[in-house]
Amino acid sequence: MSNMKNVWAPRTVPEELQALLAVEASWPLTPGQHRSLMESKVSKLFEEAGPEDARQAMEMSEEYSPETALIARNLPVKAWPEALMWSDSMGAMLARINWEKEGPLKSAALKLDLLDQMEEQSLQSLIESL
Repeated sequence: MSNMKNVWAPRTVPEELQALLAVEASWPLTPGQHRSLMESKVSKLFEEAGPEDARQAMEMSEEYSPETALIARNLPVKAWPEALMWSDSMGAMLARINWEKEGPLKSAALKLDLLDQMEEQSLQSLIESL
């Protein structure tokens, strides 16, 4: 177990958002540290998707997330991860974390499950959850 990556996810958000908001880190974690780690995670998801798939995922969201489609149309590709992180949609998702009630993840099984879910995440799944 000592080789297991450290992972933290907010427990105060709905279960379907926990893996999306999970980051490779250990508790204690500040909101600012979490946002920075999330920005790195989002950048990695954009990189893995590539510019064309990222554009397609962002523009497909126009009906339920026009803000995401506007980012794809109005900003250069390099600006997309940061713009998505500072979008109202992402802000609303991050605001659901009740930092006063957060703490460490105690279950190794939960950590393994979160790590598996994080490996399967895609930019599309993130955008669809916004």
